[in-house]
Amino acid sequence: AMRGIVVTNSHVVGEHKAFMIRFSDGREATGNVLGRDPQTDLAVIKIPAASAKFEMAWGDSDELRPGNLVMAIGSPLGLKGTTSLGVVSALHRHLNLVEDSYEDFIQHDAFIDHGSSGGPLLNMRGEVIGINTAIGGGHGDDGWRGISYAIPMQIAKRYVEELANGGEIKRGFLGLSGESLDAGTAKLRGLDHTYGVLVTNVLADSPADNGGIKAKDVILAIDGREISSSSELKARVAAVEPGTRLKFTVWSRRRIVEKTVIIGVKP
Repeated sequence: AMRGIVVTNSHVVGEHKAFMIRFSDGREATGNVLGRDPQTDLAVIKIPAASAKFEMAWGDSDELRPGNLVMAIGSPLGLKGTTSLGVVSALHRHLNLVEDSYEDFIQHDAFIDHGSSGGPLLNMRGEVIGINTAIGGGHGDDGWRGISYAIPMQIAKRYVEELANGGEIKRGFLGLSGESLDAGTAKLRGLDHTYGVLVTNVLADSPADNGGIKAKDVILAIDGREISSSSELKARVAAVEPGTRLKFTVWSRRRIVEKTVIIGVKP
């Protein structure tokens, strides 16, 4: 169902409706924009299935750890088909590139520059684990300084599928406000680490409220995966299909409890 689907950045597509896609072997095909989502900086273009002679496999970006080798492919500074090697520098970066964005970037040091946006970030199995989107301080940065950012596939995957099917983006909704844990707050709460999100407010009758999450709780993990910051929590929940049941590991009243939340639809 995904054959002939080209994934790129929303800021590359802009308001255009069609593009000429040029392949590395010199072939060309007309592509029509199926949809774009500026808040995640993703866009999907459809080309004729017969033109899609090669498809890239999607990998699991959740497997990435700092120090893992990665490869970036793109056309930095107009240099077509450039492949560069680097390592994952950090995970869960947030740049706030657009208002109310959903960001949980992979930071890496494979060389990318203007012209690389929308290109794939690959693991050593040749699987796409990210979509390169920005350098340094963001899209307007004046040059590469060893800092590159990519949208992780585990965040992008559902949005890509919805855009490819012509559907409206329905983001997951939790219904709480929170802030990233710092050392002082962690100590006050009786925690000996600083990952997690301190819940500051819960909307009445929201999915979080109905799932038993309270203000002053600390969300430590979702389905066993640690949550490092409030921006990661926002991006992770938004990328979940509404109606999904998630298991939250929560530090509440100085003990760890598990709470099940049915994710809602963001209003």
